[in-house]
Amino acid sequence: MQTPLELFEAQLDLITDVCVDPWFREQLALSRSGDEQARRRISGSCLRLVLNTARRWSPESPLSLLGLAEDGNRILMKTVKQFHGSTAAEFLQELIQNLESEYSRLLGPPVG
Repeated sequence: MQTPLELFEAQLDLITDVCVDPWFREQLALSRSGDEQARRRISGSCLRLVLNTARRWSPESPLSLLGLAEDGNRILMKTVKQFHGSTAAEFLQELIQNLESEYSRLLGPPVG
């Protein structure tokens, strides 16, 4: 029987979208026009990044890795909705900054 984290990671393996241009620009334009599926595609393409960022913070956290990833997913959706840039690189940079800022706020600065 798989753990919830193993199930989550297995679902990540099914995602084929990659957050790079020109795909990202197309999805961003659709998202900005109100297409919720485009927002979900952008988010889905970044879930592995969210999990990897949460994994770096998990040794310092009283929260589970899955709990940190869930919080990261919330930050991811917020970033998609509020992003004002235009490129995948800008988006990924902003997402990482938002994740690091949120985890730092929750857990304090990382040790080491």
